[in-house]
Amino acid sequence: MELDKSAAIIEAILFTMGNAVELNTLMNVLDESPKELREQLRYLREKYAKPDSGISLIELEDSVQLCTKKEWYEYL
Repeated sequence: MELDKSAAIIEAILFTMGNAVELNTLMNVLDESPKELREQLRYLREKYAKPDSGISLIELEDSVQLCTKKEWYEYL
């Protein structure tokens, strides 16, 4: 699957779930390898690292989650 499409699917899943999603779940949904998933997550982290993004991607032990960047907490 193309990187942009896979990353968009991951983004949609994480946004909809609201909580952390296990890496195994994402690999199963996308039918991709751990290496491919890591590349997609790297792509999303870089996308969200830009100053014009209000969210970031955090990685926990075996899961990932979207969260608000700390600098925007006061507006929540």
